[in-house]
Amino acid sequence: METQDLSIDMELLSGLKRSERTAFNSIYEKYSAILYRTSFKRLADSDLCNDIIHDIFLSLWENREKANINNLKAYLFQSLRYVIIDHISKKSKTEKLLENYLYLLQKDYIGTDHQVRSTLLEQLINEEVRRLPEKMRMVYLMSREQHLSHEEIAAKMGITTDTVRSHIKQALRRLRIHLGVTLLLLILITLSHYR
Repeated sequence: METQDLSIDMELLSGLKRSERTAFNSIYEKYSAILYRTSFKRLADSDLCNDIIHDIFLSLWENREKANINNLKAYLFQSLRYVIIDHISKKSKTEKLLENYLYLLQKDYIGTDHQVRSTLLEQLINEEVRRLPEKMRMVYLMSREQHLSHEEIAAKMGITTDTVRSHIKQALRRLRIHLGVTLLLLILITLSHYR
């Protein structure tokens, strides 16, 4: 059975290298659910798991011609493993920044309080932006920091304006999800600090 499964996967990989959408869709249908379940066991965050699975398959499609994959299942699970480890590592850094912020607030640094909050908030946002997939991050930064139009970004990156809009929309959604709780906590702490 496993030999037959490997044979099917090799056929799908061949189709993928030829940019066949049906091969890609078959790979997605075959592996997305099990990858989702595996990631959910580790992260217990449905939105995050969906984003991770999306990113893995997006990367598979974008690198389809140059990727040298001998075992599709092993490749996908190894990709998932790296993304989960990366997420956990970055999450711990974000939590450490938040912990430092809370410590400074408790120490009652009144004179530099606003500056400290602004700096830490900027660090948290930058950390989350660094977590974005490469193309999405590039589009987001061109839009928000370089103030380029969707058309200018599309021309620079060789993508459509619809893809630019999609990347920006997804980036903002991710930032809202990942920073939402942190920002709410910072606001509540700040409000309680000034009572």
